[in-house]
Amino acid sequence: MKKTASLAEENEIITNINIKKQRIHSDQAVVIKEIFIDMSKKMIITVVSEFGEIKLIKIQLIGMWQKAVVKFTKLSQAKQLVVKWSFLIGKDSVHVVMTVKDHDTWASRN
Repeated sequence: MKKTASLAEENEIITNINIKKQRIHSDQAVVIKEIFIDMSKKMIITVVSEFGEIKLIKIQLIGMWQKAVVKFTKLSQAKQLVVKWSFLIGKDSVHVVMTVKDHDTWASRN
C-alpha cells in the first residue's frame, strides 16, 4: 500500500485519499481507463496530446490502475480519440469513452 501511495504521489495521481469532488463533464472530454499504475502523467499527456490540445487532465488511482479524464480544446479532438475505442500508451492498450453520452459517436465506433 505504501508503494502504491508513493507511486501516486510521485506521478501526481489523485487517490481516494486526496480526491476532491472534481468532475469534468463536457462534450470535449474523454475518460481513458485501465492505464497501468507505473505509467507517468507526463507519458499519458505526451501520447494523448497527439490527438489535440489538452485543456485539462485529471488522473485518478483506482486499485492497481489509473483513470485519466482529459478535456480537449475542441470537440472534434475528443471525438477523434473516442471513435478508436482503445489505443496504446507505451506497450499497453487503454480503453476510451466520452464523459457525456453522444449517440452519434457511439454508433460510429467499429
